[in-house]
Amino acid sequence: MQTTFQYNGLVLLYAYLQRAYVYHRTLDLLAAPADPRAAQQLPSLLDRVGGAMSAFDKDAGLTADDARAMQDIVDEARPLVQECLPQTGDSPQRQLAAVVSAVYAEEHVNNGIIRMGELLDPDIADRFRQRIPFFRGRVALVSSWVEKATRRQELTPDEAAERDRLLSDVTVGSRSVDADLRTITQYLAA
Repeated sequence: MQTTFQYNGLVLLYAYLQRAYVYHRTLDLLAAPADPRAAQQLPSLLDRVGGAMSAFDKDAGLTADDARAMQDIVDEARPLVQECLPQTGDSPQRQLAAVVSAVYAEEHVNNGIIRMGELLDPDIADRFRQRIPFFRGRVALVSSWVEKATRRQELTPDEAAERDRLLSDVTVGSRSVDADLRTITQYLAA
């Protein structure tokens, strides 16, 4: 059971880092102001967590040193993740980046759970593979919005309504990010 918690912590941490990366990358594509330090810091953090996932021992889990290193990454990630949460008064570019990054993170969680299932419980992997088309469709949809924005094209009324609905969902979900990061730390320490 310890290994399941630890791998789940890695999946969630990777998804949050990916969320921050996509947020900053989207702002860059939209020529909107972004923190250049985040763009420099995130690839290394993603590589370190991805490396821990690739080297994960399904029987032994993380070593104590690896668990501490991942917990340090949670601390480094916290301000980067909080920066990509929607705020009242955000520019349209930041609102779009918040939606896009959350959708990409959801897909990474699903893919990570599939990998966890392949490693620890094949039934889980099968269940979450069924969700792949749903997440691919959402990623394609929000990616098309970014493409339109880079071309200075307006979204259709239906697209704008869906973006607004997703922004509302992301805003509500952002209230649990601090609790999620604390849970990740607990999972990694399991």
